[in-house]
Amino acid sequence: MGTTASGDTTDFVRPWEYEFANNPDNTTDSTGVFPVPDSNPYHAVVKDGKMYVVDAGGNDIVTYDMTTKQVLDAYVIPQITGVTAITTATDYGMCTNITPPYGPPYCGQTQDTNNTWIYSTESVPVSVRMRPGIDDTIYVARLAGAMWNEAVASILEITLDGDGIPTSHNSVATGFYAIVDFEFYDANTMYVLESNPGSPYIPFSGRLTCVNMTDATQEVVAEGDLSSPSGIAIDGDTVFISNATYDFATPCTGEIIYANLGTTEADTSAATTTSKGMLGLGLVLCALMFAAW
Repeated sequence: MGTTASGDTTDFVRPWEYEFANNPDNTTDSTGVFPVPDSNPYHAVVKDGKMYVVDAGGNDIVTYDMTTKQVLDAYVIPQITGVTAITTATDYGMCTNITPPYGPPYCGQTQDTNNTWIYSTESVPVSVRMRPGIDDTIYVARLAGAMWNEAVASILEITLDGDGIPTSHNSVATGFYAIVDFEFYDANTMYVLESNPGSPYIPFSGRLTCVNMTDATQEVVAEGDLSSPSGIAIDGDTVFISNATYDFATPCTGEIIYANLGTTEADTSAATTTSKGMLGLGLVLCALMFAAW
């Protein structure tokens, strides 16, 4: 999207056009309930003359040439299979009086060897990032396209060929519910942001997890101070999070909060800063003190 002198915007690329012309994931819906094809370009990153757009509706990563603006590839992220169907403890009434498999997929499609109802759901990519110092990969956050009752969301490492085209993927961080964004502090440290995590989920909650990329260990570093977070950015030793993004009970309370990485004291130099208190974390890189501005 470009900006003119008048402040108007112009389209740079239109992922929906490619999605509707090609439907790369071959999604169909015999019920006519869901929009197919579907396009929801959610996040993008530019690397080496190419733009990588994660399309949450198309369930793919669309690669554009930055000069010609032409689509070079659409890498479809496979479905997530074997997800446990939601139960009376986690369904909030959505599967009440429904006998699987006669109902929504998340109420149960098939049974496994233990007679547990399971279902498959689309992979929904929501964020794409570059890892510092790593040239032949990009990283993508994906969550389940149906319910978030099971921790099947993950961060994918996408391998690029010599022309910068995605060729394969593997999970480098797993066990999340609803990832909304993530960012790298350095090549070996990643922060993953979730909204409404848990099963059953806690409405308007949030969670920030520090992931050690060398051994895949994880530590939750912030939870109580987060409410419906939606985005994360890291600048030097400071992480910024958009917080209280939505709350139907008390609207218009959104804020940007920040934390100092590698310190144990809040940055109170700004006159508008209000300390929210120590989170009591042990790791140096993952020790955070949140403050609202």
